Amino acid sequence: SLADYSAFQRRWKRDRQFMRAPLRPPAPSSRLAAAGRMICEADAKEILAEYGVPRTAERLVQSADEAVAAAAEIGYPVALKAQSPELPHKTEAGALVLSLASEAALRKAYEGVMQRLPRPARECLRGMLVQRMAPSGVEVIVGVNRDPQFGPMIMIGLGGILVELMKDFVLAPVPVIQERARELIRSLRGARVFDGLRGRPAVDVEALAALVAQLSRFAAEHSEVIEEIDLNPVILHEHGLSIVDALMVKTGESVPSGATRAVAV
Repeated sequence: SLADYSAFQRRWKRDRQFMRAPLRPPAPSSRLAAAGRMICEADAKEILAEYGVPRTAERLVQSADEAVAAAAEIGYPVALKAQSPELPHKTEAGALVLSLASEAALRKAYEGVMQRLPRPARECLRGMLVQRMAPSGVEVIVGVNRDPQFGPMIMIGLGGILVELMKDFVLAPVPVIQERARELIRSLRGARVFDGLRGRPAVDVEALAALVAQLSRFAAEHSEVIEEIDLNPVILHEHGLSIVDALMVKTGESVPSGATRAVAV
């Protein structure tokens, strides 16, 4: 306990000036203000891009022809994802198709997804997201959950969609600076995986630390509006990272029955 308290004191002295500095007023975002309770991937990424959060190569389209044109520009293989606030979990609804390697496969997938969409999702469909398939790497989850006592908490976990099984995650009140984000990442039990195992290259921990700092700042500056953010999975590469999926939930009315938190805090 004494060692933990000493470490806390050192962090506090280092971060005091940053933490006491007044946060700037929330950046104006017409998308955030106009969005409903559930904000789907395409819109969530647009909002977070205002804070420097990187985006993968992707296009929001409204027809199969537009999807084919987007894939030709982005490059195959691609994923196809329906974008609707009524689809917090696209896989279960059959609204996600991966590794499409040709125009014919993409057109078939587009038709199939449209046929499978439940009526509530179809009625508020924002379009289809055509996204370049991300290279393999180390999967993590980065998110924000609101704690009743501490308010918004940044969360980093190993395993991406398997984070609940692995139960290797850390939490901290927002905001955190990049150096603190790096410390949190290294405190994960499985942090050695970032340094490369069995001949695999080390991954870009600094890119992950920057993402955590950017997301935490956004959550701090919009703490009255944001209930939850899930970037899951985030795939870390030797250089950079790919945010494969995203979900944002605003405070307010009840969440659709299909939505659940990625991790219970």
